[in-house]
Amino acid sequence: MLFDGIKNKVDRDAKVGIVALLVQGVATLIDALSVGFAFAGYDLIKALTAAMIICVITFVICVAGVFLGKKFGTKFAGKAQIIGGIILIGIGIKIFFF
Repeated sequence: MLFDGIKNKVDRDAKVGIVALLVQGVATLIDALSVGFAFAGYDLIKALTAAMIICVITFVICVAGVFLGKKFGTKFAGKAQIIGGIILIGIGIKIFFF
């Protein structure tokens, strides 16, 4: 991601294949499973409350991302890839060392 942003190589017509969708599905499954394990100790009301809070916050952030992406996506496509790559590298370093 970082190298593509630096090379200014942005594929606007990229299509997502079935393999990429399956990998994302498995990643989402693992994430949901870990949350399920965390919620196992909650009673029903706490679990539903936590699920609704997560649902509302996720929806708001996704809607904001769509609108911001439509507004600024084409202007900052290359720079966004560079920033995204740096953020992902930072997250990886934080997970590895801490």
